Amino acid sequence: MGDLSRAAYKSAAPFLLIIILYIFAHGIVALVIAPIQAIYFPEITVFACFLYLPHGIRVLAALFYGWPSVIALFAGNIIAACVFSTDPQNLLLDGLVFATAFAASLTGVLAFEFMRLFGMNLYAGRGTPINWKLILVVGAISSVINSVFQSLLLSGVIIPGDGLLVFFAVFIGDILGVAVLMFVLMLGFRWYRMREEASKLS
Repeated sequence: MGDLSRAAYKSAAPFLLIIILYIFAHGIVALVIAPIQAIYFPEITVFACFLYLPHGIRVLAALFYGWPSVIALFAGNIIAACVFSTDPQNLLLDGLVFATAFAASLTGVLAFEFMRLFGMNLYAGRGTPINWKLILVVGAISSVINSVFQSLLLSGVIIPGDGLLVFFAVFIGDILGVAVLMFVLMLGFRWYRMREEASKLS
């Protein structure tokens, strides 16, 4: 029974980690970034932020866990939307929320699969070092995909004339979110390697 419990925990841990990280990233956007942006761009902030950290979580989750990450990202997206919403009950009744959340959750994996069409399998865990420059390219591709998805899905509620601005706001926010989280992750890996080297010398 103990082995089964450990196996269940091992398989559930990445799922829970993605959800927690997504909620945390969404919280930073909702509580810090969005209020500041709303002062200058109130009509855009309803739909997009110019620094959207959760998209970085989407790309990194897809990098390390592939297609299974979509389920965790979707769950994290819905939970985060409810936690930071002023009216979570009505939010859960809005089909558009689920549609945009699911579409966004797919973007990271779709970008990696797009790269595979050109012979570049960039998923982690293949015994080769992660090419961060190409991962940033994946982030840019996923940002374009998400911008298209969100613009199409939200076209009925976006103010006429703001569609192109929302598209670019989503794109910029997503790619900056990827870049910031990649930078943090690379610093973390570098710190870990330095710590490992120091422990070998001591």
